[in-house]
Amino acid sequence: MDLPLRLLNGELLYRDIHYLYAPFSPYLNALLYWLFGVHLDVLQASGILGAVIIVWLSFRIARRLLEPLDAMLGVLCIVVWLVFRPQGNLISPYAYAALHATIFALGALLCSLRFNELGRSRDLLMAGALIGFAAITKLEFAVPAAAAMAASLLLTVGLRQGARRAVVAAAPIVLITASVYGWFLHRVGWETLVVDCHLFYTHLPRSLIVYNAWRAGTNRPLASLAEMAGGVAVCAVIVSSVLIAALVVAARGEGAAKSRSRQLLWRCLIVLVVAASIAFGVARATGGWDGSPLRAAPILLIGVVIHAWPRNRLAGQREGLLIISIYSLVMLLRVALRVPSGGPYGAFLVPTTYVVIVYLLVRGLPEAIRRWRHSDALATTARQAVRVLLVCALATGAGIAIARYQTRYRFRVSAPRGELRVVETHHPALQEALNYLGDHSSPEDRIAIFPEGSDIAFLGERRMPLRHQILLPGLMSSADERRMIGQLSSEPVRFVFVVNRATGEFGAEVFGRDFYQELGSAIEREYRLVKVCGRNRNPKIEIGDPEFFIKVLERK
Repeated sequence: MDLPLRLLNGELLYRDIHYLYAPFSPYLNALLYWLFGVHLDVLQASGILGAVIIVWLSFRIARRLLEPLDAMLGVLCIVVWLVFRPQGNLISPYAYAALHATIFALGALLCSLRFNELGRSRDLLMAGALIGFAAITKLEFAVPAAAAMAASLLLTVGLRQGARRAVVAAAPIVLITASVYGWFLHRVGWETLVVDCHLFYTHLPRSLIVYNAWRAGTNRPLASLAEMAGGVAVCAVIVSSVLIAALVVAARGEGAAKSRSRQLLWRCLIVLVVAASIAFGVARATGGWDGSPLRAAPILLIGVVIHAWPRNRLAGQREGLLIISIYSLVMLLRVALRVPSGGPYGAFLVPTTYVVIVYLLVRGLPEAIRRWRHSDALATTARQAVRVLLVCALATGAGIAIARYQTRYRFRVSAPRGELRVVETHHPALQEALNYLGDHSSPEDRIAIFPEGSDIAFLGERRMPLRHQILLPGLMSSADERRMIGQLSSEPVRFVFVVNRATGEFGAEVFGRDFYQELGSAIEREYRLVKVCGRNRNPKIEIGDPEFFIKVLERK
């Protein structure tokens, strides 16, 4: 919220404001503020538009594989489990950079599919341009898009001609990335851009390495592999359920076919029970798995790529499946052992994976049953069973999402620059902090929020002048920490807000105690506690307490 406003007010990204991502999204949002006003509704309106574009692109991609009805079911999976997921929706995303980069990456994938179908150079150039925009938005999202374009070139025109045309397609990528990053390198310098802000994932502090290991599941590989096995078991439960539904219908027939169907029905029931037991055991043993079959997505995608890889020239639909699967697999490399089903981060990684899974269920599974049993009727029944199961799952998911929004997010925080709904435990502290800011300070007063929470400054119409808006462990050097201590006095910063935000996923839990102790001591020395916002008003309450709080400290 606050970063684009600071850019609109004349500050320079990276030099004046520490930022870990590429520069496109903050400047785009600053432009939206300039055009439509500085308000939270502006960002949320852009989030709505971005979500609509993602859904539309996903539908166009799904139509390369599926009939309109089945493509609609695949896109509804994205709508229910990604766009409106309560734990991390696309309208108010954890990072607009991820939202915008997803749009560019999906657009590049669609253009690569169109090149594979039609062989037009303009589709290839458009894919290159979109990859370039993805690279200046969130760098890692450009990689799967580039992999999809490379696969499309290889499948469409072959290795030798594909290498020549790849040079042409790379022209817009180089032009866009070199011009944008070159300008910032000229303005802020290599040390700030690459070493301090880690823009190209170099010189990473230990905290970010720990966090990325947690995201990828490599911090506990055995448990992650167990959850992946549990995901395979859930897939087996789904397939067994489809087969059981189809065989129940077939078992109503007569003669030998009826007898064989009943034998297969009992075998499928045994597989169902065993697979469900494995999935339940993994969930109990690991404690952190929600039972999602997407944990097995890398295995499924690798299998699809191996099966669909052509030994000679193949028909377009199978090539389209291969291109989409390569894109999906490369997109999941960062979370290879711990693929999320959605949530704050996974919503941007798995849209095309949902499309591939729906394809495997609606087209791949019935076709396998038809070849296995030599029965078109059984394959048709299985396809109908898959559609029914998908509709039931979507209805259940939508109902759960509605219930969670109605029960968990019914508390409204009101502020001059917008309203947002929060969980009950966060509501009193946030509203009290904003009310205190409005009653006891003026717009000219400068504030600081530790370890993170610049939304308080934005919503409360106050300026937060510090270069580091988010104080995660390891992001500041000792010299940066000393400069910030000096800046608290020289600006001067009248109020400091300390938010109950534990950062254990970054390897250190408590701000001021486990990291940035010098800054924490300076705050204790130069500021006095004036209010504890939240249900627990004990002045000795500390970060990590189960009760959410915000401490307000004023300069002595």
